[in-house]
Amino acid sequence: MKKYKHLFFDLDHTLWDFERNAKDAIYQIYLQFDLETKGIASFEDFFHKFSIINKSLWKQLDNKQISLHDLKERRFRESTAASGLIIDETLSLDLNHAFLVFLPEGKHLIEGTKELLDYLSPRYQLHLLTNGVLDIQTKKIESSGISQYFSEIITNDLANALKPDEKIFKLALQKTNATLQESLMIGDNYESDVLGALNIGMDVVFFNPDDEPITAEPTHSIKKLAELLSIL
Repeated sequence: MKKYKHLFFDLDHTLWDFERNAKDAIYQIYLQFDLETKGIASFEDFFHKFSIINKSLWKQLDNKQISLHDLKERRFRESTAASGLIIDETLSLDLNHAFLVFLPEGKHLIEGTKELLDYLSPRYQLHLLTNGVLDIQTKKIESSGISQYFSEIITNDLANALKPDEKIFKLALQKTNATLQESLMIGDNYESDVLGALNIGMDVVFFNPDDEPITAEPTHSIKKLAELLSIL
């Protein structure tokens, strides 16, 4: 078995439970902006639509089909429209701003995260390699109590590039003084984490709890975080 020294973790949906934390944030927005009286009667339905639209827009962003500004402006405008409420760009961006204030306060982690990091931290150099923005991702790990585990946080704003672009992976290696041979990427996003790592020649663990179909085999695949220990 290859001896890894540097483990690069994705954050959202891999360690930090984006869906649960996003639901809490969206509920605060639903109340603060009084969306019920504006015509969105069901919070659960609104969040379900937001979740689907947000994932679709992030996939388009990963594939360089839209910009980050497009995602920020469209996700609430399209989610409210799907729920029967038409809003303008200004309100859409206001909702998005509130979302980015509330979201990083989320404390929910994917099952097994702290136990895994407790085991790994004395044995490996742990880093975050994420398409998020540095200040927001830093707040997330502080809110959820896992900031102490990571030596470096590499984000898209630091690299001026989003995974799967090789620029962000190269920056990660540079900032951590790591080589490809001693590095392992762990993430849930097939396009950005798996294909990005494979394209640069880095081994990768695909965290795939929902059995997402794939076209190229990752180095390893797991359904639960605890399974990572059998690989290492």
